[in-house]
Amino acid sequence: MALTPQFLMKPATLGGQPVTSLVNIPVAFNADGLQGGGRGGDKMASPAMDWPEAPSYADVAAAYPKRAREAHLGGRATLTCKFNNTGRLTQCQVIAEEPKGQGFGFAAQALVQRFRAYPKTSDGRGLLGVDVQIPFVFDPAMLGDAKPAIGTPQWMGLPSGAQTGQAFDAVIKAGAPTVRVTMACTVQPGGGLADCSVTREDPPGKGVGAAALSLTPLFKVSTWTVEGLPTVGGAINIPLRYEGAPPPPATAP
Repeated sequence: MALTPQFLMKPATLGGQPVTSLVNIPVAFNADGLQGGGRGGDKMASPAMDWPEAPSYADVAAAYPKRAREAHLGGRATLTCKFNNTGRLTQCQVIAEEPKGQGFGFAAQALVQRFRAYPKTSDGRGLLGVDVQIPFVFDPAMLGDAKPAIGTPQWMGLPSGAQTGQAFDAVIKAGAPTVRVTMACTVQPGGGLADCSVTREDPPGKGVGAAALSLTPLFKVSTWTVEGLPTVGGAINIPLRYEGAPPPPATAP
């Protein structure tokens, strides 16, 4: 998993356009000839962790290399860093850059200063000295005016079953056994959501959308993705489906 930010593959295409596809990647670890000083035993954090501070889409667009920006050229870079005692990143080195010589490594080094993690994880473990490999993707689409859609974030917080049930309780009691709703939101610094609106609700006109919107303070996403994309300032769609308890069986006469 720690190696995946360094992989760059030719995508599958459909009608001449790149499309999402699945690929199986075998990785063989061979200890023959391995010398001392290897990093196999070091602790490794995920780039899609709970960052209270991380670069936004606007930050990445601002750091876009000038030559690549003018040529409308995309690129990527991967940095390996360590955490210090305040959750900041230090000892960062560029370990992958594509294409080379276009300034994407320098741009990534400038952006990495904007990351900050909690000094301790949720289970109480400290991050001091822990390694992290952070991929950066520079997409020309970031330079446009359209509201960017985010990649594949990790959910850092979700409503519980009890909280969801409480929100939709009145709708269910009104006779809607199943509700479906889709919300569109903007990711805020820290991973919270704001500017949410309902784009679909079923059944309509029964308060389903309002009930779903009441849950938005409980959602939280990672502010960086494993693909190397920011989420802060990006758009995210949240589909929800909730089923009420089945009615009690009829009593035999």
